Amino acid sequence: MKYKYVSHTAEAAYVAYGKDFSEALENAAEAMFNIMVDLKKIKKEREKLYEMEIIESADDEEQLVWHLLQRIISEADASSIAPVSLEIKSILNSESKFKIACELSYAKDSWNYGLLDIKAVTPHGLKVESKKGKVSISVVVDV
Repeated sequence: MKYKYVSHTAEAAYVAYGKDFSEALENAAEAMFNIMVDLKKIKKEREKLYEMEIIESADDEEQLVWHLLQRIISEADASSIAPVSLEIKSILNSESKFKIACELSYAKDSWNYGLLDIKAVTPHGLKVESKKGKVSISVVVDV
């Protein structure tokens, strides 16, 4: 299971899973995209996808998740794009600083595929956990 949606009183919430932080983060992004746009419709229509490089840095993994997902929301809103997938190219952890480089695949004209507008990733529900060789990322988004 890549991710599951969980109940939340006023927002949308989910938990993403992976064998490592990188995979869990890619799955967390996909879960968010699935709230924002109709991924099945984009894939069914075989819409041409474009790519954008994103580089972010933060002091810890939770801040890195927040910065990356928030950046994607901002890019989607500002450019009217429909995010489809995220591929992490590298994650560096040096001197207590995390840096990520990734590639965002997206379709243009998001209004053709839109479901819900996500306003922001809320920091209060964000959590990264490692247990038994697996990583989970809990996310709450303001819709």
